[in-house]
Amino acid sequence: MWRIGLFGVAMAAAIACGDSTGSSPQAIEGGGVTGGVIESVVYVHVLDEATGQPISGARVNLGGLDERTDSEGLAMVSADSEGGQSLTVAIAGYTTTTWFGVLGANVTIPMRLLTEPTLKISGSIAGWAELPDPIAGHYLIAEVEYTRRSTMQDWTNKIDQEGSGQFANDTCFDLSTPTECSFSVTTRTGPQALHALIFDGDDMGTPDDFSDDIREVIGLAFLPGLNGVGGVDQTGIELQIIPGRDLFPFQIKLPDIATQVIGVAGIEVADGVLVFNQKATKESPSVVLPKLAGAFANGNYWVIAMESGTAGSSQPRTNFERDLVDTETASIGEFLSEQSSLVRESGSVFRLGTAPGASLRRIQFWQDQSLVWEGLVLDDRMLVEVPSLPAGDYEAHATAFEVEFSPMQFELTTVLESIERLSSGESSISL
Repeated sequence: MWRIGLFGVAMAAAIACGDSTGSSPQAIEGGGVTGGVIESVVYVHVLDEATGQPISGARVNLGGLDERTDSEGLAMVSADSEGGQSLTVAIAGYTTTTWFGVLGANVTIPMRLLTEPTLKISGSIAGWAELPDPIAGHYLIAEVEYTRRSTMQDWTNKIDQEGSGQFANDTCFDLSTPTECSFSVTTRTGPQALHALIFDGDDMGTPDDFSDDIREVIGLAFLPGLNGVGGVDQTGIELQIIPGRDLFPFQIKLPDIATQVIGVAGIEVADGVLVFNQKATKESPSVVLPKLAGAFANGNYWVIAMESGTAGSSQPRTNFERDLVDTETASIGEFLSEQSSLVRESGSVFRLGTAPGASLRRIQFWQDQSLVWEGLVLDDRMLVEVPSLPAGDYEAHATAFEVEFSPMQFELTTVLESIERLSSGESSISL
């Protein structure tokens, strides 16, 4: 039932007079919670996650009461001050979003498009044709990649690439004298850079089987300062090669545990995070990275360690090390306890498994590669109620995060960029 009439008049008067709760509407860039203890009203700003622009007409439900956001993306909803509130925002074309355990009187919810626009960037690697000819049984290969968003759980960090042959369109490959390296990469919107590690590959006598090849980094191509607009392709882009002498071996010390663990390293720059296509293992812990000089002078190293899962499980656990500067080594600590998958309790109520050490948990329902619903659990509740969603089969992802934050006051972007450890599980759900 829609709450209008006297309640709406009262809310308008609260804004005009400053509100008797002592709080006033305040949008938080990137999303979050602030404004002190909830007394009688929660101010909810709803913004487009990508643009930061307000979304009008979004339905905001708090404790069973519905309101719509105005032209400023603001809705004011009456609230019970006892305990954490469950807040759901929904509007056509966006992922329905629920925050469980809201404690502050000002809440800003960033909404993600169900299908985020992408674009193609095409170009070449300058100087590719001048690279040394591969010797017999060797080849040159480079895969052009775009910088990832620093919130590593963002799906736009893993966009599928097009291609009809042996390699995707983002890859340059030469068996003999190098010719022109032309590529096309499908990428996300927003500020970004393109980069590509250049490898000399040894086919180990099996030219049709790449799984046993040995590859040595001989260079890095890089171009910063790009800005992608959805649906607006860019052509004529030219990456510049950074010589091998400006690269060095970076050591990743991984946990000594029984399960398989890999380490991936990158550099955070102004346009995002360059994640390099190399994997460190316990047996081979070294990866090649550029020095923090020249184009990377203001950057810092990132390291991500991922476990494939405990025995008999496919549930991954991940650790992050960020803001590394004056070092050539990163040591990875113990993983977070495993987060079990979501289990239906009854009807639309589901139970989250425990993950000791976690302070924040997230649930996602995916269908046909679209994120239909996302829930963020800010407190220690184990039971969550999923809002009304279209009937069908969903892939449910439950993730536990270890990160320092206060549910009373936080900026979501800062929290997501500060995650130290995570653990996740997946399950199939029918609604």
